[in-house]
Amino acid sequence: MTRWTEAEMFLLRELYPDVPALDVAALLGRRVGQVHQTAARHGIRKSASFFASDLSARIQRGQQNAPMISARFGANHKPWNTGMKGWSAPGTEATRFKPGSTPPNRQQVGALRINSDGQLDIKLYDGLRSWVQLHHYVWFLEHGEWPPRGFVLRFRDGDVHNPAIENLQLITRRENMRLNSVHTIYPPELARLIQLRGALKRQINHRQKSLTSPKETQ
Repeated sequence: MTRWTEAEMFLLRELYPDVPALDVAALLGRRVGQVHQTAARHGIRKSASFFASDLSARIQRGQQNAPMISARFGANHKPWNTGMKGWSAPGTEATRFKPGSTPPNRQQVGALRINSDGQLDIKLYDGLRSWVQLHHYVWFLEHGEWPPRGFVLRFRDGDVHNPAIENLQLITRRENMRLNSVHTIYPPELARLIQLRGALKRQINHRQKSLTSPKETQ
């Protein structure tokens, strides 16, 4: 990325407050995003008069402009599909769902899938919310009730694809958090290093965001 020259910065300070960023970018040969970011980084903001004008493309309370009026429905406007209830575009007959049809990607009851957590789900019935976690269902079959709220079903051997009842352990969320803590999993020296790395990464992300994110969208 080429550096901004003093002449470019002068034009940016002079033009950006009252001229659309798209026009400023065209004049300077820059991308619109670069114009917004550089202006934000140097505290250059749009003026109140710009936001109150039509150039900002904002809808002003109590004001109307020609594009808004031309696109408005008139008092006697009649929609093109008036009286055409049930109309469908010609040529779509072959792709319509027939009464009683079943989508080709529908899974049968008892099917398994891998969810976003990498664990197994099982489909119990057709309809909404028909998928449940397989290890929860195994627990229900064994004990006659679902795992209570505030508790976690933990896999004893760490294999989330092994939902055998003897591999499931019901523990509190607090105990699960303790078992997943870096202080429990790793030696003290490594746990401290992981904490420092996370703190450093958060500071870097915060610094980059404060330098690059524009405070105004125009």
